[in-house]
Amino acid sequence: MKKLPFLLMALQDLEATEEDVKREDYRSIFPVPHQAIEREKERLRDEIRKMGGERVLERYERLKQQYGKSIVLTVGGICFHCFAVLPTSLEASQQEGLLECPNCGIFLYQTDEEEA
Repeated sequence: MKKLPFLLMALQDLEATEEDVKREDYRSIFPVPHQAIEREKERLRDEIRKMGGERVLERYERLKQQYGKSIVLTVGGICFHCFAVLPTSLEASQQEGLLECPNCGIFLYQTDEEEA
């Protein structure tokens, strides 16, 4: 898996975990320091900025606001957000190395098998 999509997925997963940690029933079972999550989120954001610039993070936030998530898996050439069949000619943006669904615009990541 390419690094920038991996970092975006890690950030998205960490933000989802952060929402779980805020729940009282979760905190009583799995005490996770909020500061550790914040530090890791900032580390990921810094690394994303180094690789793709502020523009990638701005788009990430807009997609998250619009759809509740910013990046999804593709399986068998299908966007797992809008379930559109992706064109075989779909190529990653030269600048960012990211794929975007031409139908819904969400960032996409592929499994290693699909990249081959």
